Amino acid sequence: MHRRPPLPEFRPPSTPKIMSDQANLTIHNPSVFSYEYSSAEITMKNDPDYIQVGWTVNPIYYKGDLTTRMFIYTETARESCYNVDCPGFVLVRSDIPVDSVLTPFYEPRGPFSNVDFFIFQDTTIQNWWLKIGHDEEPIEFWPGQIFTSLSKSGSHVECGGEVYHDPATPGSTQMGSGFMPSKHVATNSYCYSFVIVNEDVKVVLVRDTEAYSDNGDWYGIEDKIVPKHGGDTNIVIEFEHIVIYGGRQNYSLSYE
Repeated sequence: MHRRPPLPEFRPPSTPKIMSDQANLTIHNPSVFSYEYSSAEITMKNDPDYIQVGWTVNPIYYKGDLTTRMFIYTETARESCYNVDCPGFVLVRSDIPVDSVLTPFYEPRGPFSNVDFFIFQDTTIQNWWLKIGHDEEPIEFWPGQIFTSLSKSGSHVECGGEVYHDPATPGSTQMGSGFMPSKHVATNSYCYSFVIVNEDVKVVLVRDTEAYSDNGDWYGIEDKIVPKHGGDTNIVIEFEHIVIYGGRQNYSLSYE
C-alpha cells in the first residue's frame, strides 16, 4: 500500500545506538473518507528499515471500516506491510490482536483514553519486541535477521500523526482529534511520556528535537517540555516532552 511521509513528527536527536522507544498516545477517531487514512504512531528507524506501532482509521486497508484500530507497519529493504501481511513478524499471544479496536472517550478537561506502546530490542539475539499498555508480557516480535540496519540498533525515533488523502481533495482528512494544537486541553491530541534508551541501558535525555509538518496551514505540531512532579508533592523531579499535534477542523471548541 502506498505510504506518504508523516506530516507532524517528533524526532529526538540521534544517538549512537537506540535500543528502545516508549510513548503514550491519546486515542481518537478522526473523520476520513473511504480513500484516506489517519494514524498516530511511534517509529523506530535505522534506514532503510523502520517499525511503526500505534492506532489508525484506515478504510483503505480495512475495506470501509472506520473504527480506530491498533496497527503495526514494517518496512525493510525487501518489503513492507501492515500487521501480519508479510513474513517475519511473529505473534506470541493470541489474546491481543494487532488490529484490536480501540475506543476513544473524552470529557471536558479530561480524562482521555490512551495507550502505551513500547518497542525494545533483545541485544542478545537482536529481535525487536512490542509491549502494549502496562502488560509485562510482549505480544509479538520482529526477528533481527529480516532487517538490514535495524538488526544492529535504532538510529532515531519519531512520534506524531500521519494522514494520507487523495491529491484531488487536499486537506479533507482530520489528524488526531481534528483540531490544531491549542490551549484547550480537551481538544488536543498528545504523544507523551516519551522515553528512549541507549546501548548502555540508560534513559536518553531528549534535547534539541525537530518538529516537522509538511503543511502548517492544515496540520500543526508543538513539542513542549513540561515538569513532572513527585508523588503528592509540588517538587519537580524531572521534565518530559509532550507532543501536541492535529488539525484540519474548521472550527474550535472552548470550555468555560
